[in-house]
This record gives sequence, structure tokens and C-alpha cells, in this order.
Amino acid sequence: MHMKAVFLAGAFTPTSRARLEGAAANLRYNRYGVVSKWHDEDDRLEGAAKVMGYSIEDSLANAIAIRDLYAITGCDIFILDTFEPSTTGAYHTELGLAIATDMRRHIRIIQVGPINNAYQTFIRERYSSWASLLAVLAEENKQRRDMGNG
Repeated sequence: MHMKAVFLAGAFTPTSRARLEGAAANLRYNRYGVVSKWHDEDDRLEGAAKVMGYSIEDSLANAIAIRDLYAITGCDIFILDTFEPSTTGAYHTELGLAIATDMRRHIRIIQVGPINNAYQTFIRERYSSWASLLAVLAEENKQRRDMGNG
């Protein structure tokens, strides 16, 4: 029984983090493995995100980035939330890596929210709301369970 590994990417803002924490909880409830951690972690990440000028927390920011890059290359499903613009550029980098990973081995890339740049046009699966996407994923998981595949 393979639990699908999901990476959630989005803007590093309190509003976005709260939205993605809720989405992660829903996915876990529906037996998806959420491999992204940044949306659930304590506020040490706030300092790491402000390192963009590079100061005290370089090693923490580097460790977080490496952890996330490994999680993206190992995930089955990459979900990009674009309701808020990225102020750090991280979700653009993460999407680029997901697209490159998809070119080597197929992963499912999903966007929730509006298209904000040309690279997001590579995403074939889009939803206008988290509610609609989470309903689809819950139903897919139910079908997998009913078939004995997860």
C-alpha cells in the first residue's frame, strides 16, 4: 500500500502558511504523505526566510533548502499554491525543480490559484480553489483504497 508523497509549495507568508497547514492536515487525513515541512514548522523559518540578504542563519536556510529539494525530487505530487505572490522566489525555484523532475520521471504537478508567469503554463492540472482540489484527491484516494492499491 503506497502512500502518495505530496510536496506543497506556496508563498512564505502567515496567510499562505495557514492555508497550506490546513491543506496538509486534510491530505494527511486522506492518507497522503505530506513531505513538505515549511508550512508546519515553528517560527525559526521566519528568520531563515529573511536571510535573503544573508546574515546569521545561513546554515539553517541552507539545510532547509536542501531538505526541501530532496523532498521535491522524491515526491509523487507537487502542488503549487499561487494565491499570493512569492516574496522570496522560493516557490518559483521549487516549481522549476518539479518540472525538471517531471522531465526525468513523471510526477503530478498541480496548481491551485492563478497563473502568474510563463513557467506555470507547463502545469497541466489547475484548480481555482483548495476545496475543489482536495475533493478530487480524497475521491482518488477512496478509489485506490477500494481497489486495494493504497
